[in-house]
Amino acid sequence: MITYYHFNELDSTNNYVESLIKDKRPTTPFVITTDYQTKGQGTKQRIWFAEKNTSFLYSLMLYSEKPKINTEKMVLTAAITLKTLLEKEYKINCTIKPPNDLYINKKKVAGILIKNIIQGKQCWTIIGIGMNINTKEFPVEIAEKATSLYLETNKEVTIKKLYKKVTTELMQSYKNIMET
Repeated sequence: MITYYHFNELDSTNNYVESLIKDKRPTTPFVITTDYQTKGQGTKQRIWFAEKNTSFLYSLMLYSEKPKINTEKMVLTAAITLKTLLEKEYKINCTIKPPNDLYINKKKVAGILIKNIIQGKQCWTIIGIGMNINTKEFPVEIAEKATSLYLETNKEVTIKKLYKKVTTELMQSYKNIMET
């Protein structure tokens, strides 16, 4: 059973999960979501643009006692899982830009960040996903490079329903990785 914690605003869902790991050392999976991030990050410390209440801002924490986890395989697994879900649910064609981005019509729709915290035989994995869902317009500097599900389908998506779908699919995909 996964526990979900939702917040109106956080600096970053990944940062929040990391602080919980350091303070509480959880061993059961949980999800942190928020309506808005003040310091959402992409790769290379880039800022992740997300208007309030329009984006999928999500972190899943997994625990294992096998710290030799292949991070590249984890990122690719998350990307394939998300791509498959979006194509099935929204009838859109996605492409994966290795190692961690999803594109629709050559524009970025989602990014995935994975962080492993290893101490001895314990490994906490944070899978962070930022996805543009109901964004109708992007700032000029990224408008040619970014898209959202809304812009691609002309339909609003209920973000909170998507949290559970993504979690279910990720848990299924990661079951094999975490047990091997």
